[in-house]
Amino acid sequence: CTTRMSHDRYDNPLISRYASPEMSGLWSEQRKFSTWRKLWVVLAEAERELGLPISEQQITELRAHTENIDFAAAAAYEKKLRHDVMAHVHAYGDVCPAARPIIHLGATSCYVTDNADLILMREGLQLLARRLAAVIDQLGQFAQQHDEQRGGVGGAVVEPGAAGRGAPPRSQLVQDATRLLLGVGVLVASLQIGKGEQHPGAQVWLQGQRH
Repeated sequence: CTTRMSHDRYDNPLISRYASPEMSGLWSEQRKFSTWRKLWVVLAEAERELGLPISEQQITELRAHTENIDFAAAAAYEKKLRHDVMAHVHAYGDVCPAARPIIHLGATSCYVTDNADLILMREGLQLLARRLAAVIDQLGQFAQQHDEQRGGVGGAVVEPGAAGRGAPPRSQLVQDATRLLLGVGVLVASLQIGKGEQHPGAQVWLQGQRH
């Protein structure tokens, strides 16, 4: 089977069958590379605060073009440069000519690739947590209604015909889903955004620019 990627939605056979529009949009090229651009904006803002010669005009220009990505231009640059990050640096620079010299200044590829992945993973897990909470709520309501109809207590009635003979009590399903939700929360808390790796030569250069 083939895998297809549109710019605003990640797609392959499994995605089109099972993923929600929100999740497939989260992992789209548009979302990924606009996140790269927002990270470059944050980088420029931080470097300006540290005293590097970066103007507010340059930062304003960067902010204005985080979403309008020319994917054809980026693909052409990548074919020429054989480097995805540099391809998008050049494509961003095309629409931000005043800011071109300071895009990705002093950073390595890991600054955008790793941090963007962390941001998207966090958002994906947060989306999963919201959906899981909704499932827990529905399970709880269903268990309560079933118990009231059957005279059971605590959702512990087993209905072999609906869920298969020997299925776990509904209260157990709620407990299992709740534990899973707590585990997702721990994962979200553990995904901290980093400062990004900086090449030693870039550190020396940046320090020189501040004096």
